[in-house]
Amino acid sequence: MTTSAAERVAQHLSAIVSSSDDAMIGKDLNGIVLSWNAAAERMFGYMAKEVIGQSIRLIIPAARQSEEDEVLRRIRAGKSVKHFETERVRKDASLIPISLTVSPLRDAEGRVVGASTIARDISERKDREARLTATEAARDDLHDRLQMLVAASTKLFETPHLSAVVNFALNVAQDLVPADAYVIWRLKPEVGWEPLAFDGVSAEFASVTAAKEQTELEFTEPMTVEDVLTWPAGAPRRQAYMDEGIASMLIVPLVLHGLRQGAFVFYHRMRHRYSEVDVNVGAALGNLTAAAMTNAELFDEHQRVVRAGVLADVLRCLATPLNYQDMLTNIATVFVPRIADWCVVDLVGKDNTVERFPAAHVDKSKGEINPVLRLCFPESQFTPGASELVIASGQSVFVRRVTDDMLVKALSDNEEQLQLIRVLGIVSYMCVPLIGKHGTIGAMTLAMGESGRHFVDDDLQLVEELAHRTGLAIESAQAYEEAQRANRIKDNFLATLSHELRTPLNAILGYTWMLRSNVVTDERRERALETVERNAKTVSQMLYDLLDVSRIASGKLTLTIQPMDLRKLVLESVESVTPKAADKRLSVRVDADKDPLLIQGDRARLQQVFGNLLTNAVKFTPDDGRITVTVNSSPKAATVVVQDSGIGIPAAFQAKVFEPFEQVRLKSTPQIGGLGLGLAIVRQIVELHGGTVTLESEGEGKGSTFIVQLPRHASPDHEIVEKPPV
Repeated sequence: MTTSAAERVAQHLSAIVSSSDDAMIGKDLNGIVLSWNAAAERMFGYMAKEVIGQSIRLIIPAARQSEEDEVLRRIRAGKSVKHFETERVRKDASLIPISLTVSPLRDAEGRVVGASTIARDISERKDREARLTATEAARDDLHDRLQMLVAASTKLFETPHLSAVVNFALNVAQDLVPADAYVIWRLKPEVGWEPLAFDGVSAEFASVTAAKEQTELEFTEPMTVEDVLTWPAGAPRRQAYMDEGIASMLIVPLVLHGLRQGAFVFYHRMRHRYSEVDVNVGAALGNLTAAAMTNAELFDEHQRVVRAGVLADVLRCLATPLNYQDMLTNIATVFVPRIADWCVVDLVGKDNTVERFPAAHVDKSKGEINPVLRLCFPESQFTPGASELVIASGQSVFVRRVTDDMLVKALSDNEEQLQLIRVLGIVSYMCVPLIGKHGTIGAMTLAMGESGRHFVDDDLQLVEELAHRTGLAIESAQAYEEAQRANRIKDNFLATLSHELRTPLNAILGYTWMLRSNVVTDERRERALETVERNAKTVSQMLYDLLDVSRIASGKLTLTIQPMDLRKLVLESVESVTPKAADKRLSVRVDADKDPLLIQGDRARLQQVFGNLLTNAVKFTPDDGRITVTVNSSPKAATVVVQDSGIGIPAAFQAKVFEPFEQVRLKSTPQIGGLGLGLAIVRQIVELHGGTVTLESEGEGKGSTFIVQLPRHASPDHEIVEKPPV
């Protein structure tokens, strides 16, 4: 039996369809399957008998049904669909990626009667593409993380102290290798594994762990542990892992000083498989951290040597018998530049004002910017004159890192001051109190700028200890200087007293001898007695002044408080000096209201105050001068002003004018006698009344003005004797 050519072609095509690796499916224009080859059975899991006569939509996912609508539309239009990549559903419900080529089938007359579908399995290619995409993503991820690590490495190596290095490394790790917790461990053979820094775990977990005579880690490369409960080497810590909820971890050994005596550990609380990128980045971070830790430990050791030298040198300065000003200058030069870039000291003076000593600065041109250096930087905000805050509180202020944001926030309303501070370039700051036996006597301020270094806790502890010792030394030096000054004053006083007593005593003794010897004639006898009496009164006044000073110093001076008319008292005091003023042709004018000015006070003592002020005005005002006394009041205070056109008081002496035994000495004016007690007594009596006395003078030859203010209703805090009004 012969076979026609058409039959041979059909048989050939059938063989091709049956042996093809691609699924070949025939369907009509409604999507009903007409043919299903062996490759389709293998690819989709359906046998031909299960599918033929069924809709092709059987293998199309629900979300892709619209694709079939579009395919049939194109086929009916006589168009093909070529290499359309999509997914179809196997019999077992799994998805398979395929490439579809669908062509229209025509009858003998050229009409489209169905479609031929060729489906090619592209799973391997998709897997290759996915792996390639994952590889490229991993490469990009590694590149990005390494770039972040390189950017962080500069700051990591700029951080000179170990504590700062490990804390910064933890912060970097959170961006580079995401984990639930981190610990940097350090092996000390004599102690065990000690945590240097940790985050995300409890303090109980991050505690010293025994090392069992271990000197370094046994492994050299990073180790991943996906299940800590089955990790043999983790058996000693298994309970700690369970308590903390640790499931997986990545351990990166740290080589410190040539030994594997550190570990950077990344912890997860759920089972975690660490990627190659995680391991590589963790290893790179570990290497940089180890190098930075080694540098920091070397730097810290160097700083310990420096601090020991500073301690020894400061103690040597404190032991050297110098005045405290020179001692402070020497101490500041010890601190700069070994501990700080600049140092300045503020001390509380006798009048409670703060005195600043010249600053020591690595750049001497900046050491003289005292107004700028008075800026201080507490933790919450920057405020001018913070040394006063430290002196008031007795507590140190420590700002480890000064940022520009802090400056802008504190000085937002003062652009000029902000720019001055920026010029100084302050990056770290501390201000510690100088504490003596009797409390805080000053403050020592240190800052970092040009060097770019930052203070650490050890620096603060050292400076606080030295500041305390310095405070005690300053008190001792001040006490010694005060004792020396007191001795000088005593010697000067005794010399003055002997001189001041010699003149009246010589007159008394001389005239007494002359009267006894009848050398004095009757006509001159009365005048001789007046001279004896006048000089005796002078001596008596000196003794009374000395007694007053003694009573005031011992707190035994009492006041007899009673209502009184201050205006009347001042007028009486003016009348008492009028004769002496007239002898020198002085103009004395009183400016006061006619109404009484009632206050509570000791009449005799206040008369002593105004008598002393007016007597001095007469004594120190040249002939033909003028004296003006003004009395006025406010609801709370009464004021008496004594102004003269006398010799004036130099500015350098004005702070001492109310101290005992101090007298104004002018080159242009002959020395005028006296013990220098009058103004000291004036101030003490006025202050016992709850008032104040102040001096104003533009200098030598320009007169003086003394201003006494007394409360209208005084409430002195000393012993008083109440006396009812008469």
